[in-house]
Amino acid sequence: MSNENNEKKSKFKGLLLLLLLFIPIATTTFVVFQLSQRNIKNILEIKNELQEILDKKLNQKWQIEELQKEIDKKWGTGQITVKFVPIIEYGKNEAFNNVSNISFHKPYNDIYTFIGNASRENDFTYNGSINLIHSYSDINAKIRPISDIETYLQRILDSRKGKVWSKTELEQEVVNRGLDVKGGILVEEINVKNNRSSETKSRNTTWKFIGQADDNNDFHFNASISLEHSWNNKIDTTENIRNKTTITKLQNLLDSKNYKNKTWTAELLKNEIVKQDIDVSLEFGGITVQEVETTLETRSFTGGQKVTTWKFTGHGNLDNNGRYYGNVTLNHEWNDTKDTTQEINVIKDELIDLVNSIEYKNKNWTKDDLQDAINAKWVGAGITVEEKLVSQTRSWDEKQQTTIWTFTGNGDVTNQHPYKNTVDIKHNWVELISTTKNIEEIKSELVNILNEKKENAWSQEELQTKVDELYGTKEITVIDPNENNVIHYSMKIKSGKSWIFRGNGEKDSTTNKFKYYGEESITHEWFETISNTISVKNLKDDLQILLDSQSNKQHPWDILKLQNALDNKYGANAIIVNISQQKIPNESGDHYDKYKFTGKSIGINGHQYIDEIELIHIWNPSIK
Repeated sequence: MSNENNEKKSKFKGLLLLLLLFIPIATTTFVVFQLSQRNIKNILEIKNELQEILDKKLNQKWQIEELQKEIDKKWGTGQITVKFVPIIEYGKNEAFNNVSNISFHKPYNDIYTFIGNASRENDFTYNGSINLIHSYSDINAKIRPISDIETYLQRILDSRKGKVWSKTELEQEVVNRGLDVKGGILVEEINVKNNRSSETKSRNTTWKFIGQADDNNDFHFNASISLEHSWNNKIDTTENIRNKTTITKLQNLLDSKNYKNKTWTAELLKNEIVKQDIDVSLEFGGITVQEVETTLETRSFTGGQKVTTWKFTGHGNLDNNGRYYGNVTLNHEWNDTKDTTQEINVIKDELIDLVNSIEYKNKNWTKDDLQDAINAKWVGAGITVEEKLVSQTRSWDEKQQTTIWTFTGNGDVTNQHPYKNTVDIKHNWVELISTTKNIEEIKSELVNILNEKKENAWSQEELQTKVDELYGTKEITVIDPNENNVIHYSMKIKSGKSWIFRGNGEKDSTTNKFKYYGEESITHEWFETISNTISVKNLKDDLQILLDSQSNKQHPWDILKLQNALDNKYGANAIIVNISQQKIPNESGDHYDKYKFTGKSIGINGHQYIDEIELIHIWNPSIK
């Protein structure tokens, strides 16, 4: 019989071990990848804390809803999902009974899967999964002496190190740990001893645990046992290493100037933490550092951008001088590319030739023009241009001028630009007399010409003829920028058309024969009565039907496609549409997108569309 039991135990161990190992395998690759992206932790790091929660119930089964609430209470709702793994009920098996010194009658071993829900789409902390065993018993047989659970009672006492237990708290914790029901075990405080006299006192309290079981009740333990609780009133000042201030200090240390182009070693990093007084040394509970991985952003024989992930773990607690507990993972970005940039002076002669080219013998460069010329000649070189000195004397007499331009090479080890540092280049040029006037000087005359027509519009041809008569042929070009520029006020409408008058001369030119340069945009306004306007508000039903078309019930409109649909129906740009609001979907998944339709110009039916209206498009990706 003994051999048969041993064989069963062996098979069960194998089955359970395989189950515990297999389920997390699928998540391993994903977990490692995620850890390299940001500070997501593997749920394996809180294995012991999860097991402690399971072990609170030694004598009864967890209900999945109750267990989920306990997990949510400690780590937050949604962080970790608990699932029960169905397993057959086992007979007594010492290998999996985590309270093996108690002679339970029907030990059970339930398996629970804890799944971390962290991903790129949320701010949760843990990912991956882990399987843990909850061992418990259904005690419904004989009464046992309370000494059978001495170890577990002592663990309860020792779980509180910085504060004394009260009678009520201790009796309730016995119930919370599942050792017995309320009233089954009572406690009495026997005495308190102070071990030494100081500001921080070490104390011992003796508690007597009294089992209340007898033949007249359902309690489990009888007799009594006295146990000692050692504690002190020292205040624990350690902080979570994940606080914002500490993270900033550690990140600034990683990003130190001397480590922009090289990585840290764990030893150097650990020593620098102490040197900069971020924490004490490890022997006093300080921070340890661990290199998680180094990711190469580029592949090159000359080096490149790299990211090294470091894990900082604080070992501070009540019993040492360490300042932090917990851990945090941070990235160190560095670049070991070799500097191959050259001094910009190597192209100084070419810059002199460019700046003093024949085209700019009698005129000054503008910064933009010179920058464009540099970019065209040295494509992608990253050279920037600044005007350093401009002659302060300007006159209409012929005069020798000098402008100094500073050229800056922006190359370094972090980019591919070939030149570094700066060089100044002189531009010597002769300023000549210019007689060309800005067309702005005759703006009022052009306005008077436009206003000769009070009740109708000019045509481009007749307006050009009029301007040529007054100012000379080809001196000024009349441009019609918009053939249908009409402003509506009522059925008796004020109409307006913008005209651009462009002088064909060049500013400061001594070779151009025309009198005027620049351009002026002037609006000719007149009043006329029309009867073909239509308010877009009258098109409300038609526009709503267009919005709610079957092809767009599951997704939002593409604004360009919606505009094309309007153009096809009413004429190009007769009605303009813009999206004015997108609301977050409600619980049923309905999206409410608000669109504004504005009448702008004459449509294909000859009507002028005016006014504006807002309509809502309701769509749901779940609609079949």
